[in-house]
Amino acid sequence: MLASVTEGRSAPKGNKNASNTKDDNVMVCSDDAKQGNSAAYTMRRLSKDFPLIHERVLAGELSPNKAALEAGFRQPKIQLPADPAAAGRYLANRVDNKWMLACYDAYMKAQEKR
Repeated sequence: MLASVTEGRSAPKGNKNASNTKDDNVMVCSDDAKQGNSAAYTMRRLSKDFPLIHERVLAGELSPNKAALEAGFRQPKIQLPADPAAAGRYLANRVDNKWMLACYDAYMKAQEKR
């Protein structure tokens, strides 16, 4: 299943930037990550840019992820089932019509560029 989802998503042939990139956005094992979503990076960024929220994480009031959401430098994410009918039911209970239409509009615009 995963292979079918990720198939065809590699960088285009000849893309020299892709071959030079050593970091992706998911860096759960790197304590010295300079970007991404690792807890260490999140805590450094909170300490530097949002010290009051950082203190709340240290006090145990917030997780690093919830703090990043509150600070506004991380956006909430949703995870959808792979089955379209199940995904539709999931979304029907969580988003309004305006959000769904905006999502569909963005999808159609992205398809036009392919």
